[in-house]
Amino acid sequence: MSTHGSPPRRDSTALAEQHIERLREKLLDLSNRNRLINFSHPERSRKLVRVVDELPAVLYAELVAGNAYRFKGVPDPRANQLAAKPAIDVVARKHGIDPSLELAVRERGKEAPQHVDRYIQLLHYPSEMEKRLEGMRQEHLTSLQELGVPALYGIFGFLEWYDTPTSAKPLLSPLVLLQLELERQRERGEYRHRVASSADEPEANRTLMFRVKRDTGIELPAIDTLVETADLDEFLADVAVAVAEMPRWRVRRSVTLGVLSFARQVMYEDLAASRWQSRGGRSASALVRGLLIGSEGELEGARGTADVVAMEPEPLLVTDADATQMAAVADALSGRSFVVKGPPGTGKSQTITNLIAAALARKKKVLFVAEKMAALEVVKKRLDDLGLSHACLALHSTKAKKRDVIDVLAKSRELRGSLQVPHGIQGREAELEKLRDELERYMQAMQQPIGKLGVALRDIVWREQYLRGVLDNVAHELHQLVIPGAASMERPELEEIKRRLADLEQAAARLPDGPTSHPWRFVTSWEPWRHRADTLVGIIARWVASFEQLLEPLRGRSWVPAEMTVERYAALADRLADLGYVDS
Repeated sequence: MSTHGSPPRRDSTALAEQHIERLREKLLDLSNRNRLINFSHPERSRKLVRVVDELPAVLYAELVAGNAYRFKGVPDPRANQLAAKPAIDVVARKHGIDPSLELAVRERGKEAPQHVDRYIQLLHYPSEMEKRLEGMRQEHLTSLQELGVPALYGIFGFLEWYDTPTSAKPLLSPLVLLQLELERQRERGEYRHRVASSADEPEANRTLMFRVKRDTGIELPAIDTLVETADLDEFLADVAVAVAEMPRWRVRRSVTLGVLSFARQVMYEDLAASRWQSRGGRSASALVRGLLIGSEGELEGARGTADVVAMEPEPLLVTDADATQMAAVADALSGRSFVVKGPPGTGKSQTITNLIAAALARKKKVLFVAEKMAALEVVKKRLDDLGLSHACLALHSTKAKKRDVIDVLAKSRELRGSLQVPHGIQGREAELEKLRDELERYMQAMQQPIGKLGVALRDIVWREQYLRGVLDNVAHELHQLVIPGAASMERPELEEIKRRLADLEQAAARLPDGPTSHPWRFVTSWEPWRHRADTLVGIIARWVASFEQLLEPLRGRSWVPAEMTVERYAALADRLADLGYVDS
């Protein structure tokens, strides 16, 4: 029986599954605000370009096959035409370019030369075309860096439809989406753009399929057939057949390249229950169930340093790690769930690198997920530098192409059995163990209290280093100072010494020229004078009184100082002797 009122495992799994499904459905924005439902082509937008005078089926098949394209725009109007400001479609026709956005069906063997070259015709003048393409490239790169999700797609075909029988304004929804990547290259002193597919297969507009089925009961064709045949014209025809009974609905054979937020649909597909059946379901993890419906037990505390040292076998570390980083690795390997927090530069990526390597050494698999691609790349580079690239499979952004995945897996398979334990590793392990024991003894010694004051040796060392920097030149002289019986000194005695030093400091501060100007600086030992101090003070007082009486008639003379010191008394006495006022 749970002490926290948690439901039994079977009930908690069912509740978690229901919760996941509700959250999954929320990922699909089925409203008309979603561009996957209601796509528009603003004329001034620099996040998309529209294709004209091309065959969609040819473009799609070539891009999926891995071929790249450059772009060509509508030639700029001649100087004598600028005053008239002709429409771009008029200029396009004069150059033999069909400006229609409704593109033709492919007739095999009858394709025009401009339809089978390596250029995509756009309905923009060259300068505007390059600006738009660069804007799209920058948006795509930002999405990759910030979210790890591609944002550039080629949209092949749209469904024009109405959400109600009486709607006056149609909705335009993408049908086939193909992930693209744009490159910018410098040619003849100017930048030109090149486009290619960054995915092996197209993606269906699941949001549209879900919305249409919910509203009308119509199931749009699955994209599987298109994946197998790469025949876009056949797929668009199948869609047209599926919606033929809906009044005013039709398939638009147009192609748009643009920036599109697709991250939620990707997550929606990843969370499909069918994809998790072989792993025991989406809520098989106790951590997932705890996050969704409450914890099923208490979280354990962090592992201490002593626990890590005693852990058998010890975690295999491939880079430097302090005690807390070792504890984090050990906690993870023991199956504990925890959170590591820290500002930039505190070694989090270093700890993750060690954790992944230690898990690999124990034949475990690790899925490393990060919000931003930069975090993934930092850890991946560390692992590459350590010679572990063969064990890493990048599945983010544009790295998840089927051929790339197969190549990495093939390379990893080739290396299986060829990696051997380095020669002499046992001797190095014994040396490491000896060094660790020495460090442990050193650490214990540094923590031991010294003398009756009970101050740890490490505190004394750090205090000495601090004072050496603060006292500067005086530190060298104090280094020669030996305090007898320091080890047996107790706290009251130390406080008394500190009080006397404070008194000396105050007395020295009253001397205008410092301790070197004190009249008793020649006294190196007070013992001979200790019992005659009162007599000595009386004699000195009478000397001062006599000298003041002798000095009274001379007050006001320019060579008589207004304020007297011992040195000035001595100098004045010598002068008076020279003048005959006193006997020398």
